[in-house]
Amino acid sequence: MQIQIGPLTYTVLEVEELANGTSELYGDINYGRCRIRIAAESDAQIKLVTLWHEILHGILTGAGQTGEHNEAHIDALAHGIIQTLCDNPELREPAWPPSGGQEA
Repeated sequence: MQIQIGPLTYTVLEVEELANGTSELYGDINYGRCRIRIAAESDAQIKLVTLWHEILHGILTGAGQTGEHNEAHIDALAHGIIQTLCDNPELREPAWPPSGGQEA
C-alpha cells in the first residue's frame, strides 16, 4: 500500500518484528526512505490507529516540525480523526459542502 503525505509517497509495510531497543513498537516512520512500517501481529484496529499515528508524524515533519513530537497529542489526534471519520461518513467524500450543509 502507498499513502500520499503532502508531496511525498510513502510505502506502508507490515513487518513481523518491530522493536526499538528494548521496547515493542506498533509502527514507525522513516522520512528519508518514505516508509511506514506497521507491526503485522497487531489487531486490525491497532493497525489503523498506528497508521494514522505515523501519518500525523509525517504531516508534522513535512510542515517543518522536525523535533520531537508529543506522543500523547499524536495519539489523541489519531484516535479523534478515526472516530470522526467513522461517525461522519460524509467527511470521507471529496465533495463540498457536506450533505445538508447549505445555509437557509
